[in-house]
Amino acid sequence: IPEHMTDIMTLLKTFFRDLVRFKQAPETIINLDFHQAYADIYAQVPHDLFPKWLERLFQTEYRLLSNSSLRLSLDRFFMELAVDKG
Repeated sequence: IPEHMTDIMTLLKTFFRDLVRFKQAPETIINLDFHQAYADIYAQVPHDLFPKWLERLFQTEYRLLSNSSLRLSLDRFFMELAVDKG
């Protein structure tokens, strides 16, 4: 993984972790500045997708660590999120 992607993956993991925990344990949210974004996403997306999205992110990180193409791995990740949302 290119150095900057390690930081980006860490940020994405934190974002999706917070999203998963938003309703059940809001006091554990790390990125409080995204509170409104989490609320907006919760209003538009079925909640059962959030753990699946987090798992897809871990799969993407694994692909990147296995020297998969950065562009193809990220394209696949975001396309899967879009397809899941419908």
